Amino acid sequence: WPNPVEDNLNVLLNQNNNAIATVIDMHGKEILSINIGSEHKLDLSCLKSGKYIINLNGDGLNQTHKFIKK
Repeated sequence: WPNPVEDNLNVLLNQNNNAIATVIDMHGKEILSINIGSEHKLDLSCLKSGKYIINLNGDGLNQTHKFIKK
């Protein structure tokens, strides 16, 4: 959250696990990949305005979400 995003995207995982957060543009190009903890603030100020996908992968975790960058 929030969606749409201005500069920071907050990620809160249900479990106290680490995960890999991967941001992908709508053309399928990987923009960012970072290891995150159960609570993390992703700085997305470098992204252009548009639609993106974030994949969260870790132990027992495989989620995909869409978000909009203002």
